[in-house]
Amino acid sequence: MKLTQMEYFLAAAEELNFTAAAKSLYISQPALSKQIALLEEELGAKLFLRNSRKVALTAAGKQLQQDLTNILHQLEKAKLHAAQISQTEQMQFQIGCFDGAAINDFLPEFYRHIQNFDSNIAISLHRGNFSENYHALKRDEIDLVFSLDLDEHFDESYRRKQISRRKGALIYSRQCPAAQKGTPSVLDFAQEPFLLLNPQLLPCRRSFESLKRLGIINPPVLQMENFSTLFANLELGRGYTILTKDAADRFPTLDKIVLEEEFGVWVVAFWKKENSLAELLMDHYLS
Repeated sequence: MKLTQMEYFLAAAEELNFTAAAKSLYISQPALSKQIALLEEELGAKLFLRNSRKVALTAAGKQLQQDLTNILHQLEKAKLHAAQISQTEQMQFQIGCFDGAAINDFLPEFYRHIQNFDSNIAISLHRGNFSENYHALKRDEIDLVFSLDLDEHFDESYRRKQISRRKGALIYSRQCPAAQKGTPSVLDFAQEPFLLLNPQLLPCRRSFESLKRLGIINPPVLQMENFSTLFANLELGRGYTILTKDAADRFPTLDKIVLEEEFGVWVVAFWKKENSLAELLMDHYLS
């Protein structure tokens, strides 16, 4: 049963005159009669009794008139509710962000891009480490994650898009013993402690691969529980780490050796394939 058939039937049931009903609908009387006949055929029930002068509803017709009237009232209420919500409530879009400086530069541009696309979308940012963001996305507490392309949690059930390339750097303090030689080289840090974040915060496999490619084999390792303790130890000169080049920019006492392009890392976006809003917004942002 189509909506137009509902409207045609209700007009005929109200008028109890096919000619008058057709006129109110701006269609011909034969066209109305044909639609009523198709509806009766579909339902397997006679809806009208009529002769050349009079029309009356059958019991089935009366019941259908009552039910369809209620349905149309509900449709009108649904339209009103949708209109009210569009005027008063914003669509929420939750983004999980890596807790660091590596992605701060493109976030304002992303926000402007989405607001230009639809100003009714309210974006909320949630800072967290890799593990926190992954589990929040898995539980549908956030819609999308911006992260460094180091995380091994995400599988084929998630979409993944590269956003921006980040250069890698060996980061250290000028108080570090290796820095006392003036301008140190990478190999000057071979005997210094390598400050490693808890793998729950930052997957470490690629860090060790990078060290090997740089010629540093089996360095002493100090595991840090969070970014605060990592940078506190760096500032005290208690070792070095490898992060993105911009990670040290907020700390005037830290220095860095910018590494070759092969040691860089991508900032990437992850979201669930079935999240149609995330799919739409990322397609718009990257187009």
